[in-house]
Amino acid sequence: MVRNAWLLWFFLSAVPVVCPGPAGAQQPAALPRIGVLWLISEGEELEAFRQGLREFLYVDRQNVLLEYRYAPTISFLTPPSSWSASMSTSSSHME
Repeated sequence: MVRNAWLLWFFLSAVPVVCPGPAGAQQPAALPRIGVLWLISEGEELEAFRQGLREFLYVDRQNVLLEYRYAPTISFLTPPSSWSASMSTSSSHME
């Protein structure tokens, strides 16, 4: 009986070592993202930007994820048409 108890103890203590249990699937590490807002879809400047990142060892889709957004017209960069009229009148007052 003592021998059976010892065998039972041995097998029960060895099971967690041999079969550690179900392991969850490891999620791949998330790549850091860089958002790029550009005025044109493709161009020399955009390729120069990518080349500059490569010089610092940031390669798109390998160790960093570049997300591009293109804005061909950005209204907040162009002054309203009413400004040009007020600027022409204000410059005549300065003379």
